[in-house]
Amino acid sequence: NPRNPEYNPNLQIAGTATEEQIILALKRYQDRPLYVQKCLYNLFRLTPTFMDTRVDIIKLVLPGMRQHPEAFGVQMAATACLYNLTKGDLATRIHPSVLAQVVELSLIAMENFPNHYQLQKNTLLTLCSDRILQDVPIQKYRCARLVLDSLCAFEDPSMNRMSVAICSILAAKISTSETSQ
Repeated sequence: NPRNPEYNPNLQIAGTATEEQIILALKRYQDRPLYVQKCLYNLFRLTPTFMDTRVDIIKLVLPGMRQHPEAFGVQMAATACLYNLTKGDLATRIHPSVLAQVVELSLIAMENFPNHYQLQKNTLLTLCSDRILQDVPIQKYRCARLVLDSLCAFEDPSMNRMSVAICSILAAKISTSETSQ
């Protein structure tokens, strides 16, 4: 109540109820993996409603992934958020350097959790983007290797289609010296 003498207009509340609270929480509590996971889970619920590119939100998701690479819950929620934030035409309006970070941290998640179906699928969904595969500076050989590992690990037709599509694009971009490793 603004008329209350105790009212503080500068008071900010971090939490998981609103986009504003989640943004503040992700800015302030990156060192708390369970809280980051909870924030990302709640952010994921909001991302389908975003109509515009939200690089500001992507830049809040990435530090949690970077800081907690072994925290499955953080990686799972983050990869789901990143897919929703970069899918379709959204990726065309995101700078390649930001997308390169998205890919790098997603590949780390794939490496750290090779047997987790949904995390692998989230990452394949993100990678299955012409913008990412054509215009973004990524480690193509590493990416192709991880995608092939995922192809071999899971018997899911949609994942197989994505894996084949990703590898078919990357194969033409990998040098002979890289493929002979």
